[in-house]
Amino acid sequence: MASVSSKIWRNNATNTPPAFACFSSCTNPSLAEPGRFFVDHIIGRKPHCGNSGSFLWLVKWEGYPIADASWQTQADFPRSEYYTCAFDERARREGHDVSEYNSNILLREARDAGWR
Repeated sequence: MASVSSKIWRNNATNTPPAFACFSSCTNPSLAEPGRFFVDHIIGRKPHCGNSGSFLWLVKWEGYPIADASWQTQADFPRSEYYTCAFDERARREGHDVSEYNSNILLREARDAGWR
């Protein structure tokens, strides 16, 4: 898969998560253009070098397998706080300590897919 970081759709006009704005089955042709990628959910996080308390997030893209997930900064995808809060909640349910800022956290689905 091509690098998605430069192709991520940002919906600054409505400030809504892309998963709510349009799915891959969207009938709005302006939103369903090729080359636009939609965040499905976050499946991991790791400390971002040089930025204390900042993370890279492992983003699962809608319509793509987990193998095509990619590490992104929060600035790289719209409404990141929506997705990061959902990730933290899911990580806690899996028994991860989300307050530990210096460790990697991979959700079970990421580990099962071979992410390390």
